Amino acid sequence: IGPTGAGKSSFISTTVDQDKGIGHSLESCTSEISAIRVQVPGEDFGLVLVDTPGFDDTYKSDLQILELISDWLERAGRKRILLSGILYFHRISDNRMARTPLKCLEMFEKLCGHNASSHIVMVTTMWDKLGEDEIGERREDELKSTFWAPMLKRGSTIERYKNTKESAWNILEHFLGAPRERQELRLQRELIDMERTLPSTAAGKELSKTINDFVKKQGSLMRTLQEQMNKPDMDKDVMALLQEQYEELERQRRDLLKDVDVLRVPMNKKL
Repeated sequence: IGPTGAGKSSFISTTVDQDKGIGHSLESCTSEISAIRVQVPGEDFGLVLVDTPGFDDTYKSDLQILELISDWLERAGRKRILLSGILYFHRISDNRMARTPLKCLEMFEKLCGHNASSHIVMVTTMWDKLGEDEIGERREDELKSTFWAPMLKRGSTIERYKNTKESAWNILEHFLGAPRERQELRLQRELIDMERTLPSTAAGKELSKTINDFVKKQGSLMRTLQEQMNKPDMDKDVMALLQEQYEELERQRRDLLKDVDVLRVPMNKKL
């Protein structure tokens, strides 16, 4: 799991020695859940790697992404197919925790729950984009002491992915040692054991909060654009550009409000 462009598909492709459509742009190359079985070198058993689309996907809304992930986890959970572990991918090349990675991390924590922390490996990627490792090491230390600190205290670990097969398998070694108890995620417990609908789960509520906050910011920006367009001496070319931006924001806002409506929990579902 991780934001779009964090290297999830690249990791799987390197592990299985095949190109599964790795993205080299800001567009997402994984728009569905895909499971790939890979043979463990030197062993008589394999692993199933499950690739998920990132939030801020090019073609799907965050609600659609959460619905995809929750549907897969619910179907797997009802068959008692539980996860040995979860890899969370983060670009170390990002010089700060931007909105999308932070949003994805918050959603990830709500989705997994505290009990799964010891089964989580936080994987940093894009080390080759930095030029020198010292920059990445400083960013890694910051992640350890701030954003990732709560999960690390609960037993999560950190690994660096260096775009090699050896590096990928070193990370997967976390799940190849002595038999470990497989973990039911919080979202699975909520959907299956507690029979909650997606909007009333912790992950659903987190997404609803995130979307509502973003809608408010968009509304503020739209008001600012409207004020600019109302100026009598506005240049025609600038006016056309502002109008285009306003209409795009309005379109995005309408789409987001539809998701807000879907995530609104009816009173009888809250009881």
